[in-house]
Amino acid sequence: MYNPRQMNHYTAHIIEIRMDEDGLPRAMLSCPPEAIPTPGRYVLAHAPADADLALATPLFAAGYAQHGRGFTAAPPFPATWQPGSVIQLTAPRGHGFEIPADTRRLGLVGLGLHVATLLPLALAAFEHGGEVALFTDAPLPRLPASLEANPLAALADATAWADVLALAGPLSALLALPDELRTRLPGNSQILIETALPCGGLAECGICALPAGRGKWLAACTAGPVVTLNQLEIA
Repeated sequence: MYNPRQMNHYTAHIIEIRMDEDGLPRAMLSCPPEAIPTPGRYVLAHAPADADLALATPLFAAGYAQHGRGFTAAPPFPATWQPGSVIQLTAPRGHGFEIPADTRRLGLVGLGLHVATLLPLALAAFEHGGEVALFTDAPLPRLPASLEANPLAALADATAWADVLALAGPLSALLALPDELRTRLPGNSQILIETALPCGGLAECGICALPAGRGKWLAACTAGPVVTLNQLEIA
């Protein structure tokens, strides 16, 4: 049973829940700056009103409020959450994206059901004068006007264009890419592995283990959920 007293936690409030153009909900939370996850990191969230919910929900940022007042949580999250709900958040956990400050061309690759967790990277790149292209077959949310969207089939051409590739999706979707495309992805490409994170690194339950080669495994909840392709056994 999830118990927020077992870890540092912060109180957040749901300000608004809205449906984006991809048909999926976003939850806008107000919370202390210490509880705001950077892109790719996550917080464990639990609504005290959900007494029957045994596990906390990992939340990733899909955007940020001004002046560090909160963040927009990417889907999924419990359907019982409503505007006005009080949510308990842990401090941010795991390893997130690390995009070099001198990146001029950033390729974003959505392999999952949505691309919400990649959008904060685009906004940060635009603030530094960079170019960004998105590659995905997922339904598109509301995108910045400067963000070019392309089908996943166009990704092969981007492997030479992009200085950095940032991906998001389940490991199964990465492995399902055609071999000729997957092998062209630079080894330093970063991917947010979408997987269950039930213990948030507290219990070493092993559910989120990722194959790292030579019989070794990485725990996505702590060593990830953002890892480089070089860290994975994906041959």
